[in-house]
Amino acid sequence: MDYERIRNVFDIETLASKLVTVVGIGGGANLCRNLVRCGVRRLKLVDLDTVSGENLCRQEHMADQVNQAKVEALAAEVKRINPEISVDTYQRDFCSFSDSELAEHFTDADLFVFCVDNLKANARGNQAALQLGKPAVWSGLYPEGKAGEVVFWTPSHASCYRCLCSHRYAAGKRVRLAWPPATVPTF
Repeated sequence: MDYERIRNVFDIETLASKLVTVVGIGGGANLCRNLVRCGVRRLKLVDLDTVSGENLCRQEHMADQVNQAKVEALAAEVKRINPEISVDTYQRDFCSFSDSELAEHFTDADLFVFCVDNLKANARGNQAALQLGKPAVWSGLYPEGKAGEVVFWTPSHASCYRCLCSHRYAAGKRVRLAWPPATVPTF
């Protein structure tokens, strides 16, 4: 790839040496494409879901990808952008990784990005970042897209994601009390 037009904006050599783990490939798909276009050459993609028809209007997946694992569909797309990219895929719920599996699969990550829409997965991401001492970014939209937030954490911060976003967890507990127990609020 020819990076000359963006070299004055990005440190291409540094980006080429980094491994980014993205959890949540629906919301994180476009970020992954852009990271590859900016020089990142190693990705780990984690998402349990498959591409469905409802994803086509909001997540930049294509009709010929319906029923494919989101991680596999995106891996093929980023390889079309840069055939030299290294991509590891995990079609799993991030919460299902044990602590030892986190260490086995993600110790080499330079950054975690969590593009998930539930508190449990964000909390597990917080545990992973703390356990492995890795910087992390969380993105989130509120119901109906009325607001959003981006939270960045590094090991040098005193407060972790769960502390910084305690208002979301408190709101989730209040909502759950008012709803039937089987209903999980979306944040």
